[in-house]
Amino acid sequence: MIVDQNKDQNRPEKFTILDEGIADSFVSAAFHRGPTRRSGYRLTGWLLASVVTDVLIIVASTCLFLLGATLIFKLSHDPGLNQFIKSFVSQKAMKETALYLYGYISVIYFIFFRVFLGATIGEWSCGIRIGQPSERMKPSYAFKVILRVLLITCTGIFVLPLLSLIFKKDLAGQLTQASLYTLK
Repeated sequence: MIVDQNKDQNRPEKFTILDEGIADSFVSAAFHRGPTRRSGYRLTGWLLASVVTDVLIIVASTCLFLLGATLIFKLSHDPGLNQFIKSFVSQKAMKETALYLYGYISVIYFIFFRVFLGATIGEWSCGIRIGQPSERMKPSYAFKVILRVLLITCTGIFVLPLLSLIFKKDLAGQLTQASLYTLK
């Protein structure tokens, strides 16, 4: 049996104290003037910026799906499908398909990202979240997020956010109990 005679090797390393000038630069880089809160117009403005980012992502996704569907239809050699493609390529059918596809993608995008990742890409980039981290772990969080998305969609995409901007409050958050929180 071998016994380790140097017991100090099992202890964690000791840290050395840094020079004061170096330590100050570390502290000042890590602490950015304390917490700042966004409220009223500032919070709603950041929310609108995040919505614009999300809308651009959804439009790009819609275009990619339409392009992929068009390529699949075009590469098909089935005569029945080719007849369907000719009727599908009309202006009216293409606009309707793009509108429905945009609606489906946007609802899925907002619900999926908020429920599973905590925020959409636009909200993440602007430092906004729906609900506190402790709320996200509750089973009711998903239902609150779905209710918020459906409420905003049913009242018109711009009506409720504009009313929130006028009243300087998150009206959708107050109605659904899934409020906006800022990380800054």
